[in-house]
Amino acid sequence: MQHYLTATRIDVLHSPFVFELFQQCIAKEVNLLPYQNIENIREQLRSVQTEITFEDFGASQNSRKVKVKDLANQHLKPPRIAQILNRIILYKNYSNVLELGTSLGISACYLANAPQAFLTTIEGSKAVWQQAQQTFEQAKLTHKVISLQGTFDQLLPEVLAKKPMFDFIFIDGNHSYEATMRYVEILNPFLSENGLLILDDIYWSPGMTKAWKETSEKFTVSIDLFFIGILSKRQGQVKEDFKLRVW
Repeated sequence: MQHYLTATRIDVLHSPFVFELFQQCIAKEVNLLPYQNIENIREQLRSVQTEITFEDFGASQNSRKVKVKDLANQHLKPPRIAQILNRIILYKNYSNVLELGTSLGISACYLANAPQAFLTTIEGSKAVWQQAQQTFEQAKLTHKVISLQGTFDQLLPEVLAKKPMFDFIFIDGNHSYEATMRYVEILNPFLSENGLLILDDIYWSPGMTKAWKETSEKFTVSIDLFFIGILSKRQGQVKEDFKLRVW
């Protein structure tokens, strides 16, 4: 509610870059038909009773047995947010996309669903990663996704050596202050000049909120959508920070 009440009104938004992004990718009415297959897979995952070992390499550092349906209900990105990510990639014509935190693969499907996009995604938990491979097969996106299993720290050097620049980076894993700041520091030099870096769950914890605020200071443009935060280098533009509504 606080975010909603303090968000910038679109009619007084003076940044052409942010206004265009909002109109074309955030506020735009959506034809849901292209997303129907992914949403069907989401609904299937919500009913899978299979129990797997979920290894959390993030904030909790715990491993536990959990049903796939519970992971799907608790961890998958809401359709509204996932569709915004997809529309940004479509509109900006981004091709090289990186995701840290595959989970069950639904957000990855949205990221790879743009015709020109190719996704590299990393998941730490082996059982969760294996489930995501089934998601990619069902979505018929295996030819557009390089899906890696291991910790971000283990795999990022190899990934960055092979693909030196990314247009779109989505950090959706290890929701701790220290890890988020570290990955932003590592990945910033590998973000293309006109690319975007997205942080997920920026209000998930005090640590994530602190990471978002400190990271925002390092980029020319920050856009707070409450559920996610969008960052852009935008050389030649004055420093601007925005808070916008998505609902």
